[in-house]
Amino acid sequence: MSEANVLVLIGQIGAGKSTVSRKLESVGVRHLDVENMRDADRERMGSSTIADNVASAATSGPVVFECSGASSEFEEIIERLTLGGFRSLVVLLECSIPTALRRVNCRDGRRRPRAGGSWVSQMRWTESRLRLVPTDLTLSSETDDPESIAAVIAKARGGASSYVKDQRVSTVRQEVSFTQLAAFQVCPWSYKLKYVDHLPEIVETEQMFLGGRLHETLAWLYGGSAAQPSKTELVAWFRNRLAETIPSEADGAAVSRLFKAGEKALIFHHEVVYRQERSNTIAIERMVRLPLDRKLTFVGRVDRVAVDASGAIEVIDYKGSDRKRTSRPRIPDWLQLAAYSVAILKELNQSTVIARRVMLATGEEERFAVSARDARRVILALRRWASGMLTKRTYWTRPGPHCASCQFNPICGAAARGAKSRAFIRTVEGGTVVNGYQGYPSVSC
Repeated sequence: MSEANVLVLIGQIGAGKSTVSRKLESVGVRHLDVENMRDADRERMGSSTIADNVASAATSGPVVFECSGASSEFEEIIERLTLGGFRSLVVLLECSIPTALRRVNCRDGRRRPRAGGSWVSQMRWTESRLRLVPTDLTLSSETDDPESIAAVIAKARGGASSYVKDQRVSTVRQEVSFTQLAAFQVCPWSYKLKYVDHLPEIVETEQMFLGGRLHETLAWLYGGSAAQPSKTELVAWFRNRLAETIPSEADGAAVSRLFKAGEKALIFHHEVVYRQERSNTIAIERMVRLPLDRKLTFVGRVDRVAVDASGAIEVIDYKGSDRKRTSRPRIPDWLQLAAYSVAILKELNQSTVIARRVMLATGEEERFAVSARDARRVILALRRWASGMLTKRTYWTRPGPHCASCQFNPICGAAARGAKSRAFIRTVEGGTVVNGYQGYPSVSC
């Protein structure tokens, strides 16, 4: 695989992008900063001009292009570089807002953001926008020093996953889902077992099983009769559904935990969210399709589509976990909801829809608007992410705490370095599959 011509370094202001870029400069990589470009010619510095400047520099050697990644033009810039035949490696430098704020204050003193307002509000906006951006590599500037980060980026440059233009269009029509994309991001080897080798999943964890039952219960709650079910009726429906689907061999203590956890989440949701809900449901578990190009389509299932009192369409996603951040490698979680929203926006011919994500365990809600102007950015982001996955020919393990929730934990040698399986149900018994796949290579990412 050819090396990346352009290292695209994105992240929060104060994440250390300039410091890492200077380290890369010392090994012969030219540094370009989008803010310096805009300062030189702000009136004409749109996505096409920025991409042309980066491409021009990259023709004579590798370039590190520094920007936040939060701009509405970001995906357009990467797309233009790709169309020009340049291979990009998108690297996100992560750090917390308190750390970024401390660094900015130490560096810039009382200087205010160019756009006005406070640094905290701008950082929060940037943080949320970055949840729409797929990356090839995510590194923490909070725990790692600039030298080690630069070394990792330089090493990864030879295996850039961004695609070149003649690889984009397959001769076969393909569909991709967010679950599939996230699986590849979390662990390419697990992705291969499920989506390339088409192996049956070996185990199902308690969280997976409970998540399925909670979504079924919510579908009944919001998509049932006109009469609003009471809290007692909601819990009764959940208990019956759980009893119907739990295998007879399931551990008794685990079953008890599932009943208690599910009831607690549903009672809380009914009291805090459902009773205050004013939007009318128009669809439950709605299948959506979003064409990304002539041969590639994004598909998914929306938990709920509703219309609020003002007539605005809402695309609603319910999450059983109260954790916004998990032990899994970073995935652009807002891109899922944004993609569903764009698909509904196009299907219902709307100019804007409201995306809502509701956490069952806490009642916390995230909400953002998705307009027709956002559609191209979302489509380009999905296409870039999917194409990087579909053109991959090598797969590796990525051991970590997330291994405990992997459906293939029992047959993966690398899982021993990650975490012991939290299997609730063993969906494949006996030795046929397990023995057939013992000894898979454990290659650390």
